[in-house]
Amino acid sequence: MGITKLKSGKFVLIYGTEWEGERDTASVVSDEEALFAVLKSGHDELLDQPKYARLKALSDKMDGEEE
Repeated sequence: MGITKLKSGKFVLIYGTEWEGERDTASVVSDEEALFAVLKSGHDELLDQPKYARLKALSDKMDGEEE
């Protein structure tokens, strides 16, 4: 799975497949869904990239609410 950010600021999750005859798919998701996908993938370092700053802020906010 991959993630990207559109010029509009929306996040898109990209689902790849290696099945013959099948196509990759993508879907526009909420900030929360995008954040959970990044965290679930174990690639938290993505949150340090400028284009994912909004997700980093959301993550920090959620961490603060847990305390």
